[in-house]
Amino acid sequence: NDLPQKGLIVHQFQMQMLRDREQINTDHPELAFILHADGHGVAEEKFATWDAVRQGLDEDWFMAWKNFIDEDKPTFTPEQTYGIEPRPWFVSYQ
Repeated sequence: NDLPQKGLIVHQFQMQMLRDREQINTDHPELAFILHADGHGVAEEKFATWDAVRQGLDEDWFMAWKNFIDEDKPTFTPEQTYGIEPRPWFVSYQ
């Protein structure tokens, strides 16, 4: 078939949430595997979570970012969020 990839979002904000993450079979070209990193608080805490969950992540994965409207101090602007490296493929707000 000629259908576009479908996104499969996996949510992680602590390493123990996905203890055997490397065992996830990403050999499915019909799926785009997206790791949704969820850190909250000040920027340093958010980036610490972002960096931690990216460690050892296979290059087949795309990254996603979550902004918290009430818990982040301050909430990232769209411009700040878009400037994150690597650039998030998906962004959510809560």
